[in-house]
Amino acid sequence: MNLTTMMLIVIGVKFGIIGGSIPGFTITMAILVAFPFTFAMDPINGLAVMIGVFVGGYSGGLVSGVMLGIPGTPSSITTVYDGYPMATKGEPGRALGIGVAASFIGTILSVIVLVVFGPLIAKFSMNFRPWEITALIIFALTLVASLSNGAMIKGIIAAGFGLFIATIGLDRSGNIRFDFGIPEFAGGFEMLPVMIGVFAFAQLMENVPSSLVLFMLVSL
Repeated sequence: MNLTTMMLIVIGVKFGIIGGSIPGFTITMAILVAFPFTFAMDPINGLAVMIGVFVGGYSGGLVSGVMLGIPGTPSSITTVYDGYPMATKGEPGRALGIGVAASFIGTILSVIVLVVFGPLIAKFSMNFRPWEITALIIFALTLVASLSNGAMIKGIIAAGFGLFIATIGLDRSGNIRFDFGIPEFAGGFEMLPVMIGVFAFAQLMENVPSSLVLFMLVSL
């Protein structure tokens, strides 16, 4: 409860929110920008700033998700589904307030779970083998049915596209897959740039007049 540490946490959270609200500016980049400022601090205050930036970054991702329909972080994808329609209906403040409150409550609960059950979960996860990991992946794919909102074909296409993107690059054994002879593909694709690109492109295409799209297609 040191006052200096608390103030540094607040500063870190504010900076993280700003960084997380910028599409494409990842939380890792925000931490790297703030990291040099912690050199002159003692370990506790430096770590407090880093944690503040980290937590604030995840909360800031919902700002662009609500206001622009483009998630700033992977965790804010589902926020776009409800928050952006609220913003288009003239309720951006309410959507942001609900998102920040939910983020705060979720953080507190997750910290409690981590402190209480962290060691037990870590010990249990060491027992996961290929069969368990495969079952977990299949379970994750079943979420497509619940998130497709009736558009099952679109959901399956999106899931297939995601699986294809994930197969590009190095596998767990160090083998290069589907690089198509392009050296830049060897490292694969990060989730955040692909996600932001897909969401941002769709959102931008909705705002572009159909006549301009037709002109671009004719030009090509």
